[in-house]
Amino acid sequence: MTNKIKELPKATPAKKGFNFDYWRDLAQKDPAAFEAAREQEIKNHIAGLGDEQVQQRMQRLQWRVEMERKRCKNPMDSAIKIYDMMWESVGKNFEAIQDLADHFKPAEDRKAKKSEQAKVLKFKQDEEVTGTTG
Repeated sequence: MTNKIKELPKATPAKKGFNFDYWRDLAQKDPAAFEAAREQEIKNHIAGLGDEQVQQRMQRLQWRVEMERKRCKNPMDSAIKIYDMMWESVGKNFEAIQDLADHFKPAEDRKAKKSEQAKVLKFKQDEEVTGTTG
């Protein structure tokens, strides 16, 4: 890495918090060094997760994030795309959690929920409404 990094304070370990000033200064003074340090921090974090399956899932997720970043025109567009990815994931997980929670509810509660469902109405076909055929 370049000599510019030596001028900056060292990054605080993740367990003690995020050193915003370090990362901001690094990004402003040496964007290439910032990218290299960012990638290394992400790799270190994923490697520290322990479970190999979780590591593989996180590597795939990080790959998707990086591909979205490359496709975007600017950092704001990138942030919005990644934000959307996050909410899409949350939505999927929320539905799965709701389904699981519903599965473990007492039978009476599940029956009550079914009775609350909307009644499906049958609509007339176009020819019945207009009185014409074909």
